[in-house]
Amino acid sequence: KRCNGSGTLLDVVDDSDLPVDNLDCTQDVCSGGAASHPPEPNTTTCNDNGGSICNGAGACVQCNTASDCGPDTDCQTPTCDAGICNPHFEAPGTVIPSQTAGDCQVVVCNGSGGTSSVADNADIRVDNLDCTQDICTAGVPSNPPVGSGLSCDDNGGFFCDGLGACVECLVGSQ
Repeated sequence: KRCNGSGTLLDVVDDSDLPVDNLDCTQDVCSGGAASHPPEPNTTTCNDNGGSICNGAGACVQCNTASDCGPDTDCQTPTCDAGICNPHFEAPGTVIPSQTAGDCQVVVCNGSGGTSSVADNADIRVDNLDCTQDICTAGVPSNPPVGSGLSCDDNGGFFCDGLGACVECLVGSQ
């Protein structure tokens, strides 16, 4: 309102008098005296109602796409359902692709998005020595020596010494 100089008030359009709705995902606009709250773009960050990104329709949500919810892992795939992040967990015991060979262990999904290591006695550490065994016991790798006198051909030797080495002879007659 403004005085007209004759003692009466006139309605005057003031587009700088913005209508504030206190929402992160709407704009506060006044044009030609008409108030409006058009939505912010869906790339705008926000902090309303537990959200973090605007959905382009005026609401602050957790996500617009699954990539807004975080990266995929071997045991978890994030999904975005109606603006809410929901993880999809791989079943417990699902073997992940990346493994360490020969550690007598296998890394599997735990059903909650993480991993755990379990014994795998078939994942043997091979040392490529004729005079040692390659075994896993309860998930622990070892290479104990084989018996003395067994034949071998490591490092120019012929006989296992019972301590894990391949030697040329065990007794003078050899």
